[in-house]
Amino acid sequence: MKINIKKIFLFSIILIVIVILPDINMYRERYKLRSQKLTEIYKNQTELDNLKDDYYEVLKIKENSTEPILQVNDSTTVIFTKNSEDSEKGGVDYENIWYKINLKGQITDSLIYSCNSLNNEHNYNTFNDYIIDTKQNTYSNWIKNNDTKHYAFKNINENKILTKEEADKITSDGKIMQIDYIYLGDNGIDSKNKVIIFKNNVWNYFYTEKNWHKSANYTTNESQAQSYYPIDKEPDRAPTAGGEEKSKQIFFDINNPKSIIYREYIFKEKWNENSFWYDIINWHWGSGNTSNSGGWTGSSYFSIKMPKTTLHYKQVVYIDSPDESLRDIASYSVFKPKNGEYILLDSYLIRPKQ
Repeated sequence: MKINIKKIFLFSIILIVIVILPDINMYRERYKLRSQKLTEIYKNQTELDNLKDDYYEVLKIKENSTEPILQVNDSTTVIFTKNSEDSEKGGVDYENIWYKINLKGQITDSLIYSCNSLNNEHNYNTFNDYIIDTKQNTYSNWIKNNDTKHYAFKNINENKILTKEEADKITSDGKIMQIDYIYLGDNGIDSKNKVIIFKNNVWNYFYTEKNWHKSANYTTNESQAQSYYPIDKEPDRAPTAGGEEKSKQIFFDINNPKSIIYREYIFKEKWNENSFWYDIINWHWGSGNTSNSGGWTGSSYFSIKMPKTTLHYKQVVYIDSPDESLRDIASYSVFKPKNGEYILLDSYLIRPKQ
């Protein structure tokens, strides 16, 4: 049998085209990545957790916090964090911690309250200069004067369920902190609302009809400090690391070199697209498997302007294709106290070394 070399060659070419062509974009992008090199000045930069500097240190002090930062006075800031972990006895153990921080970023005092989710006996919040336990109906003055004693809310009219008119009258000249819906009876027929209100410098609570709701008089944290949040659009003004007049903007442009945190550089490291044939082989009907549309994983390189020096760190970033929009793995709000030597980046306290 005579072998037709020409036909074999042609068949081989066709086979290679069939195999390669669906993945041509993947091979092209991977080749482009192999041909690029990271700029020398960025090679030794680390993640924020491992940042090292001669003048500053990084301390992670918050794990999970929805509370605002409180500027108690010109020299003291208070932050509240809730840490949690699964308990060996069941449920979740919560550790509620308040920190007082001076202008140098040193923790001058702290307060810890612990509880377990199964008991459901405590729910701590921070409002104005008070620590509130909405389950136990108590408050503490520790923020103001270090007094850790728990003082009881005043119960208005005992356990009577007030009418809408009575509730409106009580709340007309007070500030509502919280309204809790209490589900009671068959199908909630006996349910009611518990209202916590700060009035005439006294913490009170009362019960009212389940359908009563008042939003106009909700209180705000009068001591809440101003934090700034990163965006990819230029605001009117961006916060800086110096002692300039306090900005009224709550956002800063992370791509602006004048901002306290500045994204200096982006480096693509990996093309995130599976082979066409890999997806075909691993596809299962009804499994929801779809082809990865591409995009890159890389690193964003940031600088942080501090009074004595500029710090540098990197973090993972996802880069979409084809518009190359960025999705950083973390985005940090920034708090810098007036006349302070430290900053808070969400979980991280960056302060001068002692």
